[in-house]
Formats: sequence, structure tokens, C-alpha cells
Amino acid sequence: MSRTPVGREREVARLDALLEATRRGRGGALVVRGEPGIGKTCLLDAAGRRHDGFTVLTAGGVEAEGELPFAGLFDLLRPLTEADLARLRTGLAAPERELLDRLRSGAPASVERFAVCTLVLRLLCTLAEHRQVLVLVDDVQWLDPASADAVAFAARRIHHDAVAVVLAVRAGDDPGALRGLETLELEGLGRDAAADLLRARARHPVPAPVVERVVAMSAGNPLAVIELARGVGRAGEAWEPRLRSVPELFGDRVRELDDGARTAAVVLALDTEERAASVWAAAAELDVGVAELERLEAAALVTFRDGAPCLAHPMVRSAVLAEVPPPLLRAGHRAWATALAGSSGGAAARAWHLAAATVGQDPEAAAALDEAGAHAVAVSAYGTAARTLERAAGMSTDPAARGDRLLRAGQAARFAGRPDEAARLLHEAAAAVTGSRSAAAVDAERGRGHLYHGRVTEARRLVLRAAETLADTDPAAASRMLGVAAWSAMITSEHARAIELARRGRVLADRAAEPPSPLVELTLGTSLFSIGEITESYPLLAAACADVEARVEAVDPEFACFAGVALAWVGEFERARALLSVMIERARSASAFGVLVAALHAHAYVDVRTGGLTRALATAQEAVAIAETTANRLWRYFSLGCLAHVEAALGREQECRAHADEALELARTMDIDHPAPVREALGHLELARGDPDAAIRQLEAVNRGGTGGDVVLGRPTALDLVEAYVRAGRELPPDLADQIVALSLDDRFPGLAAVCWRLRGLLAPDDEVDACFERATALHEVSGNPLAAARTLLCHGERLRRAGHRAKARERLAAAHDRFDHLGARPWVARVDAEVRAAGGAPRADRPVSGVEALTPQELQVALAVGRDLTNRQVAAELYLSPRTVEFHLGHVYRKLGIRSRAGLVAALADVVAVPAPRAAAAATVVAG
Repeated sequence: MSRTPVGREREVARLDALLEATRRGRGGALVVRGEPGIGKTCLLDAAGRRHDGFTVLTAGGVEAEGELPFAGLFDLLRPLTEADLARLRTGLAAPERELLDRLRSGAPASVERFAVCTLVLRLLCTLAEHRQVLVLVDDVQWLDPASADAVAFAARRIHHDAVAVVLAVRAGDDPGALRGLETLELEGLGRDAAADLLRARARHPVPAPVVERVVAMSAGNPLAVIELARGVGRAGEAWEPRLRSVPELFGDRVRELDDGARTAAVVLALDTEERAASVWAAAAELDVGVAELERLEAAALVTFRDGAPCLAHPMVRSAVLAEVPPPLLRAGHRAWATALAGSSGGAAARAWHLAAATVGQDPEAAAALDEAGAHAVAVSAYGTAARTLERAAGMSTDPAARGDRLLRAGQAARFAGRPDEAARLLHEAAAAVTGSRSAAAVDAERGRGHLYHGRVTEARRLVLRAAETLADTDPAAASRMLGVAAWSAMITSEHARAIELARRGRVLADRAAEPPSPLVELTLGTSLFSIGEITESYPLLAAACADVEARVEAVDPEFACFAGVALAWVGEFERARALLSVMIERARSASAFGVLVAALHAHAYVDVRTGGLTRALATAQEAVAIAETTANRLWRYFSLGCLAHVEAALGREQECRAHADEALELARTMDIDHPAPVREALGHLELARGDPDAAIRQLEAVNRGGTGGDVVLGRPTALDLVEAYVRAGRELPPDLADQIVALSLDDRFPGLAAVCWRLRGLLAPDDEVDACFERATALHEVSGNPLAAARTLLCHGERLRRAGHRAKARERLAAAHDRFDHLGARPWVARVDAEVRAAGGAPRADRPVSGVEALTPQELQVALAVGRDLTNRQVAAELYLSPRTVEFHLGHVYRKLGIRSRAGLVAALADVVAVPAPRAAAAATVVAG
């Protein structure tokens, strides 16, 4: 066993436990956090020495490299051999193999932000299939953002693989990516350990009074103890310790250097290459030679490794940068810029050196930084790109260039998931840009950023201003912007405003001799539908959805997901599922998490409306998790509302109310005055529980859209509201009753017509009840909506019981019970049982609680993916897990379901997941009930 650092027996034991678990195939991640000099690097070194049988990958953040895209990731992957790489490539899809090659070569690779994160996860897990892997990353606070995100993403997902990740970070300077990971806090050494370390490092015996003084001054910080030990003379004579703070430990030695040695220290402190040739080239620019570097070595500031000089401790760099005069630092940066001119892969570093060597603005440095920022965008290192382009803007002499660079910096910050930084940069861009077109571009980008983080009113204001700016010069672009503005009005249920904006967008598109964008048409059709103008809305939605389906590759993917929702609103459920399945597959393959959460939310919405409750639960849970990963507050809100709706249908009342409360709290922090998805979920819950008055309180505001604030039959839950009115004994307004009759006779909407016939059956005289419900049942046969059909059977049974036809009532109720039970709609099963008892019958035995209902969200997602006949590796790629994690969850699934094979899993899932397809090919349109 290798030597344990003095006083760190407990911490080393924790590392040993992590490594031992990894040897058994159960890895994990550990964050080592502490103040400078507390021993984080020493602990990582100890872990590296205890790695028997491991592939060890190391990287370290360096202050000078924080702006270089994937600098940390390059270091981490550098030890991989050609044999390793060949093995890795065999387990990757073609796009991933290309991305790996591009990342290792530094070539641009236009990919989604999380594509690199998922690639790193798969690389580590593939390596672990052959040998345990130990990842050691020091000074994570200085790691470039893209590398930090990738390492943290993997660290959260390797707990069932032979991978151990140890990350060291300074206290008080923690990257957000590390939050939630297990943490080992390093404290100062105890008195005895500090004294032992002092005696071990001092060159002479240390008297007891000196020991006590050093221990007290150092507060147990190991580096402080070691540095103070250097000054202890014989018997403690002539020793005058100086220690203001640990970060200043090396400051005195730097100040005492002669000019040549200090210049040599600057060269090493500014090193971003870690290549001997580059170091010597930069040193030569400042007439620094071996003699000066040896004087640094004598001062214990530098060591030589394989003949190349390097700083003795990361804090030496900080001391040099803090102590040397600014002109010397600028000279050092100029030397490095010259040394890196024309070097392979050094363009970004050279750009930053040029910038640091310049006082004030400089077009050459700005251009170099612009190029580096563009490269960072091309490899999806958006956090680095934002900072690089912001610096380029600051060095720009041309106002137009400055505004353009700030705009692109803001876009990069948004892509990096940093909305506050993006808002600040775009605010600065708005003040800097010149020309109306540039101003409109900034407004449009600011609007998009505000929109996806819930500031909907401000988003609409900015996008509208951009559209008005471009209306005369670029009506096509203005029309597209009006589509975004209309959509932002629609999601807050301001349908009249949405209709007005969408119609203005159509006018501008016509002026540009172009068809309106799909977003304009979809928003116009959906808002018209929502206020009850179904006759006008249907052809608009039908044409817009068909347009999206026909050219899905060319349509903004988020708008294509909106088309999937619109198809569900007009009842085209199978088309909706087909389109959304394509969008989910495309988003998964590209790791496009922003699109994926929109597509998952839409697919879950379709499933819950039609009774595919188990699948809807898994999909909605995944949508919530991904929205949290991407920090997309708007889609998290929508996904929480959808999840609450699924839980309402499943009878998970506590979870439904908890997620509804979470969504409402999130809505209060945003700009969503009318939280329809949450209200609809709670309304469905109350209706299923048999409390129509509570359902009315939730659903009324959601479904008022007439000119006088009247209820209209637009949103799918409007018919739930009508049913609640009937059950609560409230008389329907004549115009609402007339709408129900008219829609029941509309052949274009058989699903909608079926539910209207159900409502007519609840309202009809006794001698017309059977005819109404039989018509509804016949329409359900073509609608492919088993949940709506089961509810119709329940209502029919209720009316028959109230009319005294108890035997016939029990027949309908038995059929309703079986359907609800099959779907897992527990509250509706309870409603049926109550009616059966009232009809003089004994409640039917419920299906035993399925093992599927006991699965965790991750287990359910794995089970459903395996049920589609995917391999474990394919499931891992789809769910951004490792194959070992899939195996782990699959073992739990088998145990909970009492099965032993994939075939058994498919059979178990078929009983609770399948949603019947429409029985008649003539069902061109199907509308939810």
C-alpha cells in the first residue's frame, strides 16, 4: 500500500472505499473540497498511487487555460492508446466516432451542447467494460466550462460502472455543475499531524515552542506548515515567520527574485500549452534561458520533469500573476502570442495572449478572439465562446463589430444554459448595435431567451419590436417573429391577442410572397380552436400540420413538436405519435436536450389524453428530469403540469398535488398569469374523484374564451367542465348546449362528437339515453381513445341506474370497470365501484396492483425501452445511461415483475401499456374526450 498523506487517514480510507467499490463494478464520484493548500492535490496523487489495475485519466484546471475549449477534456483523453481508441470506436455510432476524432484533433464539430457530455459518458463506460477506470481532475474551478460540464455529466451517471471519478475544487469557488455530488470536505490537520508534518519537512530539529507557533499560525493547513518549515533554522534561531494568508505563501519568494528569474516565472505562469517546445520558444522571446529557470528551481518555485520546467504548485502561478508588474505580464503575453503564431491548435490561446498583451482596444486582437469564439461555438463549447466573444467585443474599435460580437456572445451564453449571463450580454448588445437590422436581431434573440425562461410578456414586447423594425425591409423575417410573439400570447391563454398577431404575420408573409411559417399557422389555428371557432380553425391546423409532416427536416424542431400537440387537439392521435416519435428519435441521436424535452412533453400529453397512462408517466417523468438538466424553466413548468395530469389519471393524488404545487410555484416566479396545464390536471383529478364542484373551480377559468368571458368548447378539458356542470346539477347556458349538439353532428371530429354524444346522454330524457350513448360508443370504436370510451360506459351505467334499469346498468359498469382497470386509471375504477354498489351489485375484483406500478421512474423508462426490443446498449444510448446502469435497473424490473426474460417483460408490459389503435381505417380524425 502506498504512503498515506500525514493526518489524512480518514480521507484516504474514503478514497480506498470508492476504489474498492469500483473494483466490484459499483463506481461513483467524489468531490474533494477545501481551501488552497489544504491537500486536495495530495489526496488525488494518493488516489492515483493506489490504482492497481485501473486505467487512470487525469486532468487539471489551469487559470491560463480556462478560456480554451475542451482543454481539460484533451488532457483527460490524452493517455488513451490507439488500441483504446479503436475499441472505443467500435462501440460508437458513426456521428459519435466523427465527434471523437474531431474533438481529439481540435477540428470544428457542429453538435448540440450535450453531445460531448454523452460522448464522454460512453467513452468512460466502454473503457470500464475492459478495465476499471479512475478519473482524477484537479482544480475544477479553473477547468474550461465545456470540459467541466462533460465530466460532471458523466460523474452523475456512472454509479453502476467500474468508473471512479474524483474531482478537487477550491472551497467557495464551486462550479454549479458539481452541485449534488457527494463531497469530502477537507479540514486543517490536527495538532499532532501538523507537528509531525513540520518535523518531517524541516531541515533541522524543531524546538517545541516553534512547533506550537507554526501549528497555530498555519491553522493546520499542510502547505502553510511546509512553507513555514523552510524557514526554521538550527534550534529555531533567527527565524521570523511571515504568513498573512495561505494564498500569499509564495508571494515573498516571488518578490525576492531577480529580474531574470522573475521574467522566467512569468513565462511559466502564462503557459497554456504544456509543451516543452512552446515554453522554450516563449522564453527565448524574453531572453530567458536555463540559468534563470535554475534560479527558480533553487527558490523551490519550479521543478523539472523530463527536462521541461513546470511550476512547483498551482499557487505559484497565482503568486506570480499577483506580484509582478503589469508591463512585465504584458510582455510575457506578447512573447507567448509570438511563440504560438502558426502553431497547430494554438489559435485560441494566441488570441487570449494577444488580448492580454494589449492596453485598450485592438482590432487585431479582437479579430483573433472573434475567430477563437467562432471555433468554440463550432465545437459546442458555448460557455467558453460567450466569454471569448465578450472579450472580443471589448477590444473592438468598430461599433458594428462590437454589437455583433456581443450578440453572438449572448446567443452562446443562452446555448450554454446561462440565462442571466445571456440577458446581460444582450442588454449590452442592444446599446451597442448600429442599424435597424442588427437592432432587430438583438431584440429577437433577447425575446427568445426571455421566452424560454418564463418572462413571456417581456419576450413578446421585444420580438414585436423586432418585427415592427423589419416589417418594411424584410417582411418575411418580421412574419416569422410575429409567429413567436403570437405563440407567447397563446401559452398564457391570451388567445385574442395571439390571433391578432398571427393574422398580422400572415399579412406580412403575403407581402413577402411567401407562405406563412408553420408557427404562425399553428398558433392561429390553435387559438381559434381554444375560443371555440372550430369551423375556422380546423382547416388551418390540418394544413399546417400536414406542411410540417411533409418537410419535417426543414422545420424548426420545437415548432414541429407544437404540430404534434396540434394534431392531438384535432384528434389525429396516430399522426401525432408518429411525428413526435420522429422528433424524439432525432433529438436523442443529436443529444438535443432542448428539443427532446418539448417532444417528450408533447408525447406524454397525447398518451394521457388517450389512456396510455403507464407510458405517459415514464415520458413525463423524463421530460421533467431533462428540463431540470437544461435549466429550461418554461418547459419544466409545462412538463410538471403534464406529469401532474398523468398522476391524476392514475390516482396518485399526493404526487399529483405535489407536482401541481411545484409547477404553480414556478409559474409565480415567471410571467405566466394563467397556468392552464396545472389547472387542467387538478380539474381531471377532482372529476375522477367525484367532486364536480372542485373540478369546476379548477377548469372554469381555463375554458372561458368568449367575448363575454363565456365558457367555450375549445380546449379538450372544456367537455370535462361541462360534465362537471352536469354532475353538480348546474343548468347549462343555452348557447353551450347548442355547441354540444352542433359538435356531436360534425363528421370531421368523431372523437369530439363521441364525447358530445356522451354529454347529450347525461342531459337527455330517459327515453333518449340509450340512443345517445350507443352513438357515442360507435364513434369511440373509430376514435382509438380507450379512456374516453371507458368514461362513456361509466356515464351510461349511471344514467341506466338512475332510470331504474339496474341489470343493464351493471353490464355497462362492468365493462367500464374492466377498461379503467386495464388502463390503470384507479380513481375511475373507484367511481365505477361506487356506482356498482348503488346498482345493487358487488364490486368486481380489481386487477392486482401491477409490478409496473412499483417501478421507479428510471426503471419504468428502462422497462419500456427494453419492451420495444432494444438492446441494453441501445437503451443506454437512448436514456443517456451506461449499459451497466441499464443492466442494474433491468435486474430490479425483473424482480419486481416476477419475470426472468426479455420476452416475459414484453408480455408484462403489453397488458398495461398498449393503447388500441383505431378499429376503422376511415377514422381520419380523432378528437380527445
